[in-house]
Amino acid sequence: MQFFVVLISCILLPASGHISEAYEQYKQKYHLHFNSSEDAFRRGIFAESYARIVEVNGRNEGSSYELGITEFAAMTDEEFNNLVVCNDHISPKVARIIDPLSEEGIRHKNKLRVLAPPKSVDWRSAGAVAPVRKQNGCGCCYAMATTEATEGILQIKTKKLIPLSVQQIVDCSSTFGNEGCKGGFQVNAYHYIEERGIVSESSYPYVAAAGVCKTSITRDVHKQCLRPGDLVGWWPIKEGDIQELLEGVAQQPVSAIINAYPSDFKLYKGGIYKSDACDSSKTSHSVLITGYGEDEHGTKYWELKNSWGTEWGMAGYGRLIRAEGGDGELFGVGKLTEIFHLKVNAAS
Repeated sequence: MQFFVVLISCILLPASGHISEAYEQYKQKYHLHFNSSEDAFRRGIFAESYARIVEVNGRNEGSSYELGITEFAAMTDEEFNNLVVCNDHISPKVARIIDPLSEEGIRHKNKLRVLAPPKSVDWRSAGAVAPVRKQNGCGCCYAMATTEATEGILQIKTKKLIPLSVQQIVDCSSTFGNEGCKGGFQVNAYHYIEERGIVSESSYPYVAAAGVCKTSITRDVHKQCLRPGDLVGWWPIKEGDIQELLEGVAQQPVSAIINAYPSDFKLYKGGIYKSDACDSSKTSHSVLITGYGEDEHGTKYWELKNSWGTEWGMAGYGRLIRAEGGDGELFGVGKLTEIFHLKVNAAS
């Protein structure tokens, strides 16, 4: 995909003094220090981001979202993608996915089916979503989305919200097909949890780097929030099936894969995001879908929890356009390829 910033000639760009002031504030806020040549390069990228923000936010009509200065504002698109994208080159490993058309799959689906999903769902308000995390340069969005979906279904079952260990997935699931901070896939992580269980975040904290698996912790049954065999199955929601996805999110927070490549997605600060500047066949980033709804104008959206810290979006959350049909439009920024229900037998 080619990335570019579209500058409309009739738009008056901000004075260079305003850009310089904003750039200095940006560097101070994020504790950035560059040599003179690097500083000039970063200032140029920042100026492009600033111009894009002015363009989008200056539209009186036709824009449903707002942009703002985030910590990614002086990064090239390539740098940004290398920093946060984590599953555009990984293939899901064959695991025990319940076939939706099998007898077992139909039985589970009928049990969880919501024939009339509510108009809106908000799992944050229901207490099933832990605080926003931040990857910090480790390409482990797959691990974060997986643990967060598992946290959600565990809270729904036990009424206890326990942050689970992302670091355990990063360090310990390589034999299941993941690559630590270099990327991975949710299905591989779910398979790992099914086979090995998972401990709490406090028992195995996140360090934003891949390390040696701490089996003395992961095998301690007193530390395991889910033991081997507690997670007993998952299955994909049919790609492009909006109704089935609504039913899934009505049951629990759901992990998903989106296209995070559109260049202004890194600058998103609020509203309902949509973009035509993406290839809907490319998926790159794992997120947690925490609900859905409509805004005051009747525009439908999915609400997502991202893993880029609280400075991105609305305190780490975002809203993506909810299309009524057509898998190429799903989520507005890409094609939804894999989502999973979780079923838990027991929890300690």
